[in-house]
Amino acid sequence: MKKCPFCNAVLTDEANFCLYCMTSLDRKQKTTVIEIKKRKALPIILIFTVILLISVFSFIIITDDNKENTDTPKQTSSEKEDSRNDRAVYPEVSYIYRAAVIGDDYSSAYLPDENDIIITGVETADITGIYYIPDHIDGKRVLGIDPLAFSDESIRDSVIKVILADGIKNIRENAFASCINMSDIYFMGESIHITADAFSRERNGILKIHCSESCDDRNFRLYKNSAQMYDAVYEYWDGGVVS
Repeated sequence: MKKCPFCNAVLTDEANFCLYCMTSLDRKQKTTVIEIKKRKALPIILIFTVILLISVFSFIIITDDNKENTDTPKQTSSEKEDSRNDRAVYPEVSYIYRAAVIGDDYSSAYLPDENDIIITGVETADITGIYYIPDHIDGKRVLGIDPLAFSDESIRDSVIKVILADGIKNIRENAFASCINMSDIYFMGESIHITADAFSRERNGILKIHCSESCDDRNFRLYKNSAQMYDAVYEYWDGGVVS
């Protein structure tokens, strides 16, 4: 007779398992059953571990991308288009404007939208005498300059140098006709229409008309002809900051 090592029940010598607790008395068989269970469980554990690691790494990558997008400010369209000659280096000038209509860009084929504007005047004179006219004002695209835009008595004598961004397409008649102290005007664009009598023919000193390096030969001739029309001097401009 022998006893069950698990429940102490009395069993016959030939018994291979306990009739009371139903436990196998064969150690080899018990060990084999446990090993088989462990082998079956191992692939499940490995799969779960791999899924967990993938989830953790994906979370880290997404978190980093979101942080980078949050920390990096987006550049607006006006900032991109003014990047060739940063408006931040020039005095801030407040301009008066109106909505653009057909013909304001000297092309009747172009239909302006609600974000296109034409400069009609200047609110306050700048003490430096430098007037930079950007591509965009208040998020709206500037197409041109109206007649007599710089003719106000409080503005006209202060105008010394004018820089036009490449979005300006049209300078109307007498836009700068009253600016007798203007010495330089700079064109950043590749093409622009200059109406007759846009500048003053009677002024103090010599007017210099500058063209940027982006202009092609046709535009070079256009600006040179404008210079001759106003007894001005044409000068090549490399697009650098005007001071």
